[in-house]
Amino acid sequence: MLQDLVSRRVHRVLLFVTDDFRGLEEVMGKLFACAPHQLCLLHLQRNLERGLCREAVRRAREALFRLRRSREREEGRGWLGELAAVVASEKPALARQLEAKADSYLAFLDYPEEVRVHRCKHQPGGEPGCRHRPDAAGAGGILPSLPCLEVNPFIQVEGLQH
Repeated sequence: MLQDLVSRRVHRVLLFVTDDFRGLEEVMGKLFACAPHQLCLLHLQRNLERGLCREAVRRAREALFRLRRSREREEGRGWLGELAAVVASEKPALARQLEAKADSYLAFLDYPEEVRVHRCKHQPGGEPGCRHRPDAAGAGGILPSLPCLEVNPFIQVEGLQH
């Protein structure tokens, strides 16, 4: 998939959103050195739901809910710390991983609120706020929805300023 982007002459990527697939970040760094990497919060939530007790899952969901709605990086860092504390009670190694990868879980907070509400995952219906039209994706469309089309000029202007 990444090689396909390169072959289509994509040079600038605003943000990659992926799961924590081993080796992917290294390849992205080689092909798109300046592209930030956001680890998918939905994948994180699903993984936690499979590995924690019911009460810990409830508390983890609350921390993730607050994290997704954070207005700035420091607020998000606090909620990620809260999440790590919940996870640490049952899975200390996983909690350490969360803390070590904090920047990748918080990358979306570097973008303005107007852009964040339109961030989309690679799968339909992923993150809250993702608006996906399956017909656009199947038809070879570049943007998955009208809201993404509306925010695209803003993203383009921001990219030109950097």
